[in-house]
Amino acid sequence: MSKTWVRKEKIADVGKCRYCKEDMISTDSFVAFANHTKAHYLCMKKDDLKPKINFDW
Repeated sequence: MSKTWVRKEKIADVGKCRYCKEDMISTDSFVAFANHTKAHYLCMKKDDLKPKINFDW
């Protein structure tokens, strides 16, 4: 006799996105930073593509 069971996925609140400030849940695609903040993956990618250095001479 084998025991069978169904694993239920738990959905948890992850917190607010560092960039867009929207709430995230564990099923969203997100990244966690060393300072314990989190962000949507796409929000982070969008920020990475912005120019960081401004040369107003």
